[in-house]
Amino acid sequence: MRILVVDDEADLLDAVARGLRREGYAVDTADGGAEAIEKATFIPYDLICLDLTMPGIDGLEVCSTLRADPPGEVPPRILMLTARDTVEDRIRGLDVGADDYLVKPFPFRRTLGPYPFPAEARPGPVGGRTGGRRRGVGHGPPPSQPG
Repeated sequence: MRILVVDDEADLLDAVARGLRREGYAVDTADGGAEAIEKATFIPYDLICLDLTMPGIDGLEVCSTLRADPPGEVPPRILMLTARDTVEDRIRGLDVGADDYLVKPFPFRRTLGPYPFPAEARPGPVGGRTGGRRRGVGHGPPPSQPG
């Protein structure tokens, strides 16, 4: 599984990336929105951990840009990692296309280390996607039709 971690706070960016690498994930980093969009356009990430509050292009704009024009065959899951903790902030993040929302600060070992990624997205060979698909509508067998 390949993950992009995006945050303008260098210490937090390094800590999250280091922790995910320890868990066996292939991790790239970006320190701002423009770099995140550029990397996500050319590299097929399975997950993007995205801060909301960044100078220039913020996390909401990154998320909505990637959802409007998804890179690759399978769009990456987007996890918002942010200090914004109001209900309105969470709704706004999910409305622009985030798959999940996690408020900072958080205990890494209890939160991201065992983050409940879909089974098909657990660490596998480094260097790309493991072929997993997002859960939800359109995946799996069609519902049975009444006779």
